Amino acid sequence: MLYIIFGIFSLTFTYLGHVCLNTAAERQVKRIRNRLFESIIRQDMSFFDRRTPGELNSIITENLGLVKTAIGYKVSDFISMVGRGLGCTLLAMIVAWRFSIVFLAITPFMVISSMFTIIMIKKYTVSEFQSYSFAGRVAQEVLSSIRTVISLGMQKSFIRVYERNLQAAEKMATKKGLLSGVFSGVTNGLFNLCFAIGIYYATYLARVDCDTYNPGNLMLSFFAIVTTTFALGQALPFLKDLSEARGAATDVFSLIDRQSQIDVFKSKGIKETKLRGEIEFQNVQFSYPTRE
Repeated sequence: MLYIIFGIFSLTFTYLGHVCLNTAAERQVKRIRNRLFESIIRQDMSFFDRRTPGELNSIITENLGLVKTAIGYKVSDFISMVGRGLGCTLLAMIVAWRFSIVFLAITPFMVISSMFTIIMIKKYTVSEFQSYSFAGRVAQEVLSSIRTVISLGMQKSFIRVYERNLQAAEKMATKKGLLSGVFSGVTNGLFNLCFAIGIYYATYLARVDCDTYNPGNLMLSFFAIVTTTFALGQALPFLKDLSEARGAATDVFSLIDRQSQIDVFKSKGIKETKLRGEIEFQNVQFSYPTRE
């Protein structure tokens, strides 16, 4: 009955955490996106000479996506996983501390292996999607200007560019499969090693001190430590997501805070009330900022 109550509490608070944090993240990202788009629109032409439309679109979509991930439901998952790990460790130490200490010596290696597995899979998945995205942009540009491409006879050159991006995606997918297989194998090997050590040491403790270390306490301690390992392994990659979101937020808020030299939304400045419609330019010099 106690485990059923714990399960109901876990289900309820996990649901509330996801709903509340996702709702808050959506509202905050919506406000940030509106402010960001307004700040980009009010910039002068020299700004757009330095920043390409693709770069600005990437900041609006990808950077804000990283920010949303860092302030969304993953916060509740991180708190839940860390709390689960600490709680299970405390339970294991209370029930069978001598048995738990042996596992705690190996647990950091399992946590690190699980963490690297998740990080590598995510890293190369993102890189793979970016390569496919670049290939998609090439295809979009070619198809939108297909008349110009055919008139200039550039079909083969664009095919080579498209193939290079696909080859980059293939390389990323291969690396992802290789590294995820290596780290998954290491994790499973360490788990089997812990299981073997646990069986051996549990048998020893049950013989020398069967009153304190009975089979029930030993099994409870074993599964508590295993739960701690996988909980911390799933929680630690969030720190990487948080650091990436901080870096992405720097670009976002620097654009929001940027003041344009020619701001069309401002009402201050010199306003001419009498215009004759005759314009004469004298001693005017002009050049694009990137070509000065």
